[in-house]
Amino acid sequence: MAQGYENDCFDASHVAQTDMAQVEENIQALHSSQSGTSAPSNVVKGTPWLDITTDAVVWKIYDGTAWQSVWDVTNNKPIIANLSEDITSAMLAANIDAVKMADGSVSNTEFQRLNGLSDDIQTQLNARADTSLSNMANTGDRKLCHAWVSFNGSGSITDDFNVSSVDDGVTGLFTVNIDTNMINSTYTVLANASDNTTGQYALMVGMSSLSVGSYVLRIYDDDGNSIDPDRTHSAVFGDM
Repeated sequence: MAQGYENDCFDASHVAQTDMAQVEENIQALHSSQSGTSAPSNVVKGTPWLDITTDAVVWKIYDGTAWQSVWDVTNNKPIIANLSEDITSAMLAANIDAVKMADGSVSNTEFQRLNGLSDDIQTQLNARADTSLSNMANTGDRKLCHAWVSFNGSGSITDDFNVSSVDDGVTGLFTVNIDTNMINSTYTVLANASDNTTGQYALMVGMSSLSVGSYVLRIYDDDGNSIDPDRTHSAVFGDM
């Protein structure tokens, strides 16, 4: 029920006991913010009402025309739907602290880095994540294999990376041609060879004639004779 408020609770013609009872009711109404399930009577602009109609108790103010819901008492939060844009803007600080964003684990310094982005974040990341060979100088190129190849006894390539071809010279001599040249000829070549036909699986491999675009492999069997093995592997490390 509603708590009423009697404006005219004193008059010389009234019975004193009745007037005092009305004053007491008025004080009780003020004390409880006129708590009730329906709006109080005899309201003026600024009259408060604690609406307990539902489980969500709402504190309301009469604006002279209608009741405006201001605060959700049950959940202890403002009812934003009834705030004007000006009031909402005034409630926000000029700079929102990063700890108020999401779960609060991002620092102000990290959050401020977003200020340097000029496009969608994923687009920016994709543009900066250049892992091409031309960019390896900026991302640790010396840790990467710049060329590798697997070929048979006639120089036919089985698989490769950054190798254009393998020239088969005289027996046991192969020239590996690098597709994208090295910066200099001081790189390192690793190689091994095996021949299933003769059952020799640890042939001797030597390197020579290193240039920016190619190098020569010389392969020998256990007796020191030149041989064209059925499987040779080689890898290049250096500056590119």
